[in-house]
Amino acid sequence: MMHTMKKLNARFVEKTVAAIYRFYPRSIIKGIMLTGSHATGEASPDSDIDVLLLSNLSNRQTMETLTFKGHTYQFIIVPSNKIYELVYKDYMTAHFVFLSLFEKGIILYDEDGKLGKVRSVVLSSKP
Repeated sequence: MMHTMKKLNARFVEKTVAAIYRFYPRSIIKGIMLTGSHATGEASPDSDIDVLLLSNLSNRQTMETLTFKGHTYQFIIVPSNKIYELVYKDYMTAHFVFLSLFEKGIILYDEDGKLGKVRSVVLSSKP
């Protein structure tokens, strides 16, 4: 199932991106992918906003929960130079967390096309 930007409210996307850049410098963010209930259209008014961030500064995968303007954001920060390694390890250990993220996620920003490439690899390797 391919998700497109057309399914998202443009104002929601603007607010989400603004929140990201409130906490993280633009220069370190190489990709943004909305995940979770907001990506699948199943969000309730009190749902947090799940976002995968591809970063060129991070050296390990981390998670941060932050609140901005009344919304709670769950950021999964993934190092750009280790995304393939993390996806491979996730696949080989049969956790399939990245499969789920990329299957349902909506790419909002992809500076060098890496998120799109990873999505293609993940979805073509689906068990």
